[in-house]
Amino acid sequence: LTSLPSLLSSPSSNVMNLCIGTALFHAAMFVMRGPEQQLRRLTTPERLPYTMSTGLSFVVALKASLDKDRLFSYVFGACHLFAFFLDAASHIPYGGTVVKYLLSW
Repeated sequence: LTSLPSLLSSPSSNVMNLCIGTALFHAAMFVMRGPEQQLRRLTTPERLPYTMSTGLSFVVALKASLDKDRLFSYVFGACHLFAFFLDAASHIPYGGTVVKYLLSW
């Protein structure tokens, strides 16, 4: 509840924290599985759309937060949060299937 005023007053810093958290999540996966195996997992045909959407939204959200653009920080931060949710769910066994079911609902 205390982060809501912070989100409204400075969305760019919150989007920056989201981007750092995403980078740390993927860094942890690289450390746990090893770089070669993780790269193979990220580029499989069923996971590639999630990887690409997270990567693209990461770059755009990071650019918006570094430019301190309030509107674009809200928009691309929300897009990045959604893409990261899909990407993180795809790492869970049958998570991609559950996400597809929830999105079609």
